[in-house]
Amino acid sequence: MSWQPGQVDDLQQILTLLRQSQSPDTQIQRQVQARLESLNQYPDFNKYLVYILTKLIDEQEATRSLSGLILKNNAKSHYEKFPDEVRSYIKQECISALGDRSPLIRATVGILITTIVTKGSLEQWPTLLEHLYSCLDSPDVNLCEGAFGALQKVCEDSADQLENAPSQPLNVLIPKFIQFFLHSHSKIRSHAIACVNEFITPRATALMSNIDLFLENLFQLANDTDSDVRKHVCRALVMLIEVRIERLIPHMQQIIEYMLLTSQDADDTVALEACEFWLMIADQPICRDVLQPYLDKLLPILCKNMKYSEIDVIILQGDIDEDEHIPDRIEDIRPRFHRARTRQHAPNLLDDNDGTSQPNNATDTNNNSTPANSQADQHLQDDDDEDDDDDDDESGASADQATEWNLRKCSAAALDILSNVFRETILPILLPILREMLFHSDWQIKESGILVLGAIAEGCTYGLTPHLPDLVDYLIKCLNDKKPLVRSITCWTLSRYSTWVVHNEVEQNKFLIPLMS
Repeated sequence: MSWQPGQVDDLQQILTLLRQSQSPDTQIQRQVQARLESLNQYPDFNKYLVYILTKLIDEQEATRSLSGLILKNNAKSHYEKFPDEVRSYIKQECISALGDRSPLIRATVGILITTIVTKGSLEQWPTLLEHLYSCLDSPDVNLCEGAFGALQKVCEDSADQLENAPSQPLNVLIPKFIQFFLHSHSKIRSHAIACVNEFITPRATALMSNIDLFLENLFQLANDTDSDVRKHVCRALVMLIEVRIERLIPHMQQIIEYMLLTSQDADDTVALEACEFWLMIADQPICRDVLQPYLDKLLPILCKNMKYSEIDVIILQGDIDEDEHIPDRIEDIRPRFHRARTRQHAPNLLDDNDGTSQPNNATDTNNNSTPANSQADQHLQDDDDEDDDDDDDESGASADQATEWNLRKCSAAALDILSNVFRETILPILLPILREMLFHSDWQIKESGILVLGAIAEGCTYGLTPHLPDLVDYLIKCLNDKKPLVRSITCWTLSRYSTWVVHNEVEQNKFLIPLMS
């Protein structure tokens, strides 16, 4: 017979703590967190947590999910100390809840499963993959989606285990994943592509032997109506540029035209994935030949994408005009780019702190979320982020959102590296665009034009030299712009042309002294 809570009062006590932990009162949160941590001394506490997650289907989703995420954190910290019967019960209940009616609970179960696999090993849970595989063919869409969600997380976190397992499960799993690329449910299509994508960069043998089948099915999803599916398609093509570009060359014209279209996708997350393509192709020997015919279409798209998004303007308070009378907060004057991040495959491009610099690699998918500091769904959202340094101030989240890798920065980085490939040959296309942007009445377009000018400083220096007296004069005047973000980007762009300003002795009195003033 399956384990049952020994005391109803114990179960109610834990439920009360979980509900209280969602209080906006930080003092209550701290008290609840201390109490929850003290319960870890009781071996059955983790059984109660998984029981709440998987059995109390009439309890609020947020409370159930939070219970699972606390259990995840406990497993992450000391899974090896769990008694065998506790481990077995947790595994059994995770399997039983894969098809829960709630997407939030299914996702939480998947997080718990991948944590157990990561802290232990696939060999310690020999029935897991076989069971997840069998669930994929279930007529119950919830069960199929829950199994796929768990598999995606295991593929993300334990790709090496899957690749090197003696039973070679990828030989069965990858063809199975590809079968689901055309599934009628978009969430399942998205999971299927995401699972396979984890094995592109490692060049998993099972994927390389099915590469033609993979590409054939991938191309059929190029115009999928679901944004997550399109995002994963773009991500796959970007990684394939690095890993198996010879397979893409016969289709390169169609791929470039697709990426031009998708770089303008209404969903910024899709456009960002597409924009990564220009970074990756710029590092390939074929870049000049394949992109030259498309520069007149590509460059305007990159320039347009460099405008701040509306949410960025709100977060950065960019619509404030003169802000000299507003005292600086601590979070305003700390380094702006201290926690930027990106995927592992994009090259390092701009090394200046302008907001376009390529962030450091970071791919860890598990976050030590504390159990008592937010709603459960926020915990779940955060769980796919990397382990970051703690930030207690409320502005930390918004500052991070404004400085993380985004479409603006990716587009600027792409323009920078492409200007180093094509040099002055892009100026006939760019100069008319720049002229319109720099003198635009919309300050956001003007600001992005100044960013464009800074991005091409290295690659187009020679061709821009005749224009620099007028451009630098214009930039110095922009240092007095009423918009702080315009003044900020102007400082960075001027730094990119500082060598010309300093070494141009004839113009020193005209530019250097006013600039330093």
